[in-house]
Amino acid sequence: MSQMNKTQTTIQCNVENTPAILERLLRTIRVRGFALENLAMKTNDQNLDIELNVCGERNITMLVNQLNKLVDVNHIYLADDAANERMSA
Repeated sequence: MSQMNKTQTTIQCNVENTPAILERLLRTIRVRGFALENLAMKTNDQNLDIELNVCGERNITMLVNQLNKLVDVNHIYLADDAANERMSA
């Protein structure tokens, strides 16, 4: 894979604070052909706010759609969108 074709994207997730949610998010990112560049997480009541910086050659929409299908995902936001348009599950 050429570094020139890769695109870095920031995804913000609001998820239920369950034991395996982080593992499911990371597995989906890997299986869909993206690499995790950075991860930041904070607790918010019963939920987690997670910011993921991912890098890959594939279409980011495919990854967002797969993340939205995961159990315990409340909302997915693409932070790189100018309007920060919400993509909800």
